[in-house]
Amino acid sequence: RLGSYLSPPLALLAASLEGAWHANLSSSGLELVELDPGVEYRDSAEEKDENATGGDDEKTEPEKLDFESVDAMRAAVEAAAACEAARLARLEKMRLVVENRVYSSAVFRKIHLELALRGDGLQVLHCVLFPRLEFDLPILSMDLVAAPLPPTPKTSSSSSSSSSDPASLQPPLLPDSVVSLAIIDPCPARLDGSLPEPYRDVVVALQRECGVASNRSQPEWGREIFSEACILTRPAGDEDLLKRFLRYALSLHSAHLTFADNLFANRGESRRGKTKQQRLRERAATAAAHARYRDKQLQNGATRGVLAAAFGKEWADRYMEEVMFDVEGV
Repeated sequence: RLGSYLSPPLALLAASLEGAWHANLSSSGLELVELDPGVEYRDSAEEKDENATGGDDEKTEPEKLDFESVDAMRAAVEAAAACEAARLARLEKMRLVVENRVYSSAVFRKIHLELALRGDGLQVLHCVLFPRLEFDLPILSMDLVAAPLPPTPKTSSSSSSSSSDPASLQPPLLPDSVVSLAIIDPCPARLDGSLPEPYRDVVVALQRECGVASNRSQPEWGREIFSEACILTRPAGDEDLLKRFLRYALSLHSAHLTFADNLFANRGESRRGKTKQQRLRERAATAAAHARYRDKQLQNGATRGVLAAAFGKEWADRYMEEVMFDVEGV
């Protein structure tokens, strides 16, 4: 629902990631996880709108999606799009809309894609692939943040517009945004902070091939969970840098799915020669690394602040702990 309102880099990455999951993980039991409606799509102004209108918004919703003909389907899609456009066009500066999609598979306990849009132009893509504890695979994490561009100075000499001008009655468009922060990291799922050697070799080769490197320091809360291969950069209008980052992100994501597929195909071989106690110890160590990742991510005050400002501290805490960074029990 939010994809068409995001800046092209975020929309492209979101569509590419989800498409890759369907293309590569179907053979290992990819499933869409049903979410609570208040988590799947949450609008900070929704309750306010409902209270103010007394439910009149329901009248703008299409009554029924009838797909008996191509024309009917087209009309239904256009009506739904127009309805959504009308709602999002009323975004106030601090109105936040968050949309989530979650998948699972035989290798991944949870694949979480979050899109967020705020009325002042802030846009966020957040994606984490959490492997199951029995697989020696990093936690692939990526975030893109777009910030609003400064408003263009008005050149018109008129200081006010006529109330009879239809254009003056239209809701303001969302500000143009530019990617201000981009990060991707195969966060280690090992307590010593290392990556599997074949995986690390591929990461190094891809970084060299795509010409990417970090150009800003890691936040304090992330230094214990990010790997030495973490790429954290501020494109800030540098289109070439952003293109190289996106190419690397998609290449690393593709390689990550290939490693996952190989681990699934050879899961029996990886257990051979290990006692049950050895496997349990390995699982416990991986669980501890995952818990460390969760604990440090929960220290991200910037994310918590944006969510709390829109939805309240209680909801923000619960959302971060139960949706964004939950952990698998040993």
